[in-house]
Amino acid sequence: MERFITNFFLFGEVPLTLIGAFYALLAPVPFIATLLPKRLLPSMLSLDQPMTEIVTFCAQIYGLVLLLLALTELLIFLVKGQVISKKSLILPMAIADVIHIAVFAKVFLTETDGSWVALDSYKTWSGDEWTAFSTNIPLILVMLLLRIIYIAVAKPDAAVPSKKRV
Repeated sequence: MERFITNFFLFGEVPLTLIGAFYALLAPVPFIATLLPKRLLPSMLSLDQPMTEIVTFCAQIYGLVLLLLALTELLIFLVKGQVISKKSLILPMAIADVIHIAVFAKVFLTETDGSWVALDSYKTWSGDEWTAFSTNIPLILVMLLLRIIYIAVAKPDAAVPSKKRV
């Protein structure tokens, strides 16, 4: 199980995170537009130039954070052993997953007044909205579950016997 999860992190999560990072860095406005439910797009389109630049800057900072996370995860998981280092990375990422899910659930599942989005409104969601929802709630739930399992099952590295000096 530990090897499966490690491979998922290396060959699944790292590439997906790198794609998101480069998308946010190179095309911040389209990146944000793909994350927002369609009901919020008019608000974004009505922003004045300085606010659009601030939102663009924030998206690019988010891209840098994604890039840093992906590269850190890649480098830590490429090293054999180092279970303590891997768990030290995975635990804060699991906490971030919970926050990520909560933020996206609030945006996608509630109206601006705080009420729940009507169930029949999901029928009119575009493909982009379903993609944004599924990659930011169910997929993150899977990653959270895999992180919890890894923390539970990964065995600490065996202590390396020290050489006695003669």
